[in-house]
Amino acid sequence: TVVPVTTEKVHLVATYDDGVVVTGEHDIDVPTPERAGHSITRLAVTPEACISEAAESTILDADLIVLGPGDLHTSVLANCVVDGVAAAIRNSGALLVYICNLMTKLGQTSGMDVADHVAEIARYIDHRPDYVLVNTGAFPADLVEKYSANSEFPVELNGQPEGCIVIASDLLATEAVQTASGDTLKRSLIRHDSRKLARKLMDIL
Repeated sequence: TVVPVTTEKVHLVATYDDGVVVTGEHDIDVPTPERAGHSITRLAVTPEACISEAAESTILDADLIVLGPGDLHTSVLANCVVDGVAAAIRNSGALLVYICNLMTKLGQTSGMDVADHVAEIARYIDHRPDYVLVNTGAFPADLVEKYSANSEFPVELNGQPEGCIVIASDLLATEAVQTASGDTLKRSLIRHDSRKLARKLMDIL
């Protein structure tokens, strides 16, 4: 069952390190060349919105909360900046798992390693994940080359993120994603394997 985090119509807003404000998920997700050279310092929604009752009760009743996989700012944190979501996560008593991104995202997480991703989550929800799933599987060289041409690179595990248990394993899907004809959105070529992730999440439970 899909539960909307809010029933209010909102737009994602990103403030960058040079003070520029960009509104709209698409313009944040696909940055202009000028924006791509800057980092996001604040993420919010406009107008302000509150968590839906269904989402709040679902989070509070959960045994396990999973953040990701998905772009850190436009997918994962986009939900967490809705008023009430972070508090519900903190008050739920559930185990919190973050599935770390496989690749950095131009204009969002350039130069960020696993610990940086975890720190950014903790900054918005005031709570660190209990577990972090990190891929150790080898990336196909041809796909890495495609990403690097867009200044996107594998997210590195450089030491232990503070306050988290890291589960490092081969979590990589063996086949590259094929973009459908006529699809105007940029899709990830390298993705997690859903079955591998499910097994790790069941192990944690």
